[in-house]
Amino acid sequence: MVSYVRMALPLSLLGDYEEMKKCISFNTNKFGCTTVAYAQVLYALRNYPGFRDLRYTNGERVRWEEMKDSASDKNEECQRFMGWITANCNPHHVGNGTMIFNADAKDFIRKILAGYIEYRYDNCIVGKGDFDGYGWSEDKRVAIDYFTHPEKCFVIMTAGASVSGVLNQFDLRYHTYVIDGMAEFNKRESYRQVFWKKWSTTVRRMYHVNAGWGGFNNGYYLYVDSKRGFEYNGKYDCMNYRSKASYFVMYPKD
Repeated sequence: MVSYVRMALPLSLLGDYEEMKKCISFNTNKFGCTTVAYAQVLYALRNYPGFRDLRYTNGERVRWEEMKDSASDKNEECQRFMGWITANCNPHHVGNGTMIFNADAKDFIRKILAGYIEYRYDNCIVGKGDFDGYGWSEDKRVAIDYFTHPEKCFVIMTAGASVSGVLNQFDLRYHTYVIDGMAEFNKRESYRQVFWKKWSTTVRRMYHVNAGWGGFNNGYYLYVDSKRGFEYNGKYDCMNYRSKASYFVMYPKD
């Protein structure tokens, strides 16, 4: 087994999740999940070149030292930072809140950190010619990116949140979250033939998800499943965040 998970990400930049859970619809005055995910990753990488000297549009530097890992709704610099990200990513007004899309956010990050990061973006949807969503090929590519740079590689993923099988293609719920760790398991199995056994090694990778909800639902999840090998799907057995996925892999240059 090979695994790597960091503890550098703040549990949440949303604020008090206990208060949010009191309502079926979360407080939409908070920043949206895509803003939160990108802010988390930039904060985690704040000591790397390009990140530590990041400046707002008006030329003032981002004051990382004034930010906090939690309760960011009460932290002026966290609010300013997330507001800056949102304002520069083609924001959309939804109800009483504001949301941005992964596709716009990654363009902004590439602009402000040009020359300092390596990155890759993939939109796993039928409209882009991808008919199996986040499948085996994407899993392998992300694993190569991650294990090549385990101390500083993050994946910001937006995907459908449905658990209804094939019906998830008609479910419009989405969530953006951060993959900040990965574990790789190898399981050797035998299959009985007529006169002999056939051996096969199954490889499964579990991703450590930081959902951005104050620690709620954080944990390892199996993304690409099958009838063979491993069947574990996480503590809550309810995460199917691999349909209609788009993801942005980024890490500071060596």
